[in-house]
Amino acid sequence: MGQPIRLIVTVENPSELTLEYTVALLVNGEQVNSTALVVDPGASSQVEISWTPSEPGSYELRVEVRQDGTLVKVQTYLVEVVAPPKPDLSVLNLTVYGVPEPGGSVEVAVTVVNIGDAESPPTEIVVTEFPTGRVVYFGEIGPIPPGGEQVLSFDYTVPEEAGNYTLVVDLDPNNEVEEKDEANRFEFGISVPPPTEVPPTESPSPPPPTETEAPTQPPTSPTAPPETEYAPPPPVEEGGIPTAVLVAGAAIAGAIASYLFWRF
Repeated sequence: MGQPIRLIVTVENPSELTLEYTVALLVNGEQVNSTALVVDPGASSQVEISWTPSEPGSYELRVEVRQDGTLVKVQTYLVEVVAPPKPDLSVLNLTVYGVPEPGGSVEVAVTVVNIGDAESPPTEIVVTEFPTGRVVYFGEIGPIPPGGEQVLSFDYTVPEEAGNYTLVVDLDPNNEVEEKDEANRFEFGISVPPPTEVPPTESPSPPPPTETEAPTQPPTSPTAPPETEYAPPPPVEEGGIPTAVLVAGAAIAGAIASYLFWRF
């Protein structure tokens, strides 16, 4: 594909006259090229006729040789047109390391892969921030083999204002590399949060002084001696003598009697 298909056609003149022939090339029944030639009597001549396919696929090529409008020769060819191997670059992902604080700086990594079937040459890459239109990176990446990938890292200065932004990655922005797919623009959203407000730190106030009062104790009094308990006197019957007196009198009388006995 993209390269011409050339056919060499031999035209013979079996007559004794000089004749003019027309050679036409038809692709899938549609004429795409033609040429004329003159052949001497009894001689033959060769002519080249070509066609350049623009798309891969299967084609029928038919060569018709006519003399004065009469078809004198036909040749048919079946051709399979295959696309040549080409690279095809794509962005696999874009990674932001850290929190994009307003006015700060974070590391951005772009992973580029080659999903084509040929090695990609060194290719230009541009990263632009929108809506500001600021170019945040410009450089080159590659070569990358088929099925391979390459990581590109750079420091990204975060905008001063919080909000939503878009980082647009353009691979081969000038289409200098022939690829299977020329769509090489990839967009990634990035959100910048407002700055975090840190409240001022206040020193703790010392606690108010505590007034210490002497512990209150109940008044103490000298220990009083235990009170003596007295039993009430036994009851005295009317006209009688208390029992204790009678017992004491009997004891005294006995003692006197004993004394007199031993005396005499």
